[in-house]
Order: sequence, then structure tokens, then C-alpha cells
Amino acid sequence: MPEGDTLHKLAAALRPLLVGQEVTGARHRERGPLEPAAGRRVDGVRALGKNLIIALDGGWSFHVHLGIGGSCHQYPKHARWRRSPASATLVIETAELDLVFFRAARGALRRSAQLRAAPGLSGLGPDLLAERVDWTEVLARVRQPEGAGRAIAELLLDQRVAAGIGNVFKCELLFQRQLDPWAAVAGLTDETLVDLYQLARRQLQESVRTGIRATVPRRYQQGRRGPRLWVYQRTNQRCLRCGATVASLRQGELARTTYYCPRCQNVDD
Repeated sequence: MPEGDTLHKLAAALRPLLVGQEVTGARHRERGPLEPAAGRRVDGVRALGKNLIIALDGGWSFHVHLGIGGSCHQYPKHARWRRSPASATLVIETAELDLVFFRAARGALRRSAQLRAAPGLSGLGPDLLAERVDWTEVLARVRQPEGAGRAIAELLLDQRVAAGIGNVFKCELLFQRQLDPWAAVAGLTDETLVDLYQLARRQLQESVRTGIRATVPRRYQQGRRGPRLWVYQRTNQRCLRCGATVASLRQGELARTTYYCPRCQNVDD
């Protein structure tokens, strides 16, 4: 599933293509033509956590969430698509291009004033890539009573606490801070928790700035082709820090794969 940095990069790439352009047509795979969009100008493109918002004049917006297998393609008019039209969740057309979201989890046209109440956006926590983040609010969301017994790895993926962290950064953050992914949130200090989210913000920002998702300092990267991530998708490989074998297990209700170093993160077998 694309993480917050991916959506911010996508928004930045789409702005020069869309802003100021007129939408000549739009359609949803199940709902058919989205008639209120036709003839409206694109006023802005932004990311909100893992969501993409394309604002139109007249108080309408497209809301897209790519989900696990979704992708965004841009095609010049009349160009052949590289994927089957049957897999296109949402198509937005201008005079110059077709913007196609394939296999997106969500692709809707909504009243802009109602976006915050929409599924996937209601209850969303502070965006870690926003201009400012209220860390007091993040901590208050972390400390909700129902979350006390949760594992820290599951908490980091909860977009209602803070938006933008996905499975890659979840694993990398916990490795860098040498935390057991199964440690209960209630046993961690406020300072530790805020530090995790602040580190996430810095690394998401760096990924957006450079276009490269990397958490491993260059001295550990073992040349140009060396790993850029500490543990993510490195099952059964040597830990770059201690030499132990990186492990992985499914975790939580969503059964997302957690990658970790048993030695560095003090994980009991």
C-alpha cells in the first residue's frame, strides 16, 4: 500500500498537469459518468495522509485512495492504455490527457465541504507531512484508553492516530529505535512515542525531498546497490547493524508482515 510520501510525490507530479485544466469528463467503474465534474476547472491537487484530493471549482473534489494494489497512470489523449480498461476504478479526462486510477480502493466525486466526513477521511489523524503537526493531538490520540493494550507496530499503522505511516516505515522506525514490534503501547513513555512519530515525519519528508526512500546511512549501504532499508523485505538476510538474521511475521488483524531484527529489537522467540 502506498505510504504518505508516495501520495505527496504523486500530488506534486500531477499539479502541473492538472491545475488550471478543465475536466472534460470523468467516470467511475461502477457508478458510470460523474456528470457534475464535467466542465469544471481543477483548482488544486493535494495529499492528505494516504489520500489524494483533486479539488475542482464550484465546490467539488475527487477523493482517491489507491489501497494495496492501486496505481495512477497518465496517458496522452487517444494513447493506448497499458492495462485493461476493466480494471480502471476512476478515469478523469482533460483536453490533453486521461488520468486513470487502476484498481484503486476508492475513487469518488464528493462535495468539498463534505470531504472530512467521507469514508477514509473521517477521524483521520494529523498528516505527518502537513506544514505543521500538533504533537499534543497525536499523543492524545495515541493514549486513547482502547489503544493501551495494542502493539506498537499496529498503532503506527492506524491512520486515525497520525496519517502517513505504512508498513515500510513502520518496520524501519521500530528497528531504528530498537523497539519490539509487539511491545504494548501502555508500556512506552510519552517521549518514546512522540519521538517515533517525529522520526517518521523527518523520514517521510526526506523521501519526498529526494525522491528516494532510504533509512540506512550511506556508510552501511555497501555500495550503490546495497540495501537502503534496514529490515523491510530483508527476511533471512544479515542485519546491517549486528549481523543477526532478519526475521518476519504476520502481525495484527490486518496480518501485515512485520520485519525485524530479533537481537537489535530484543524480540523473544
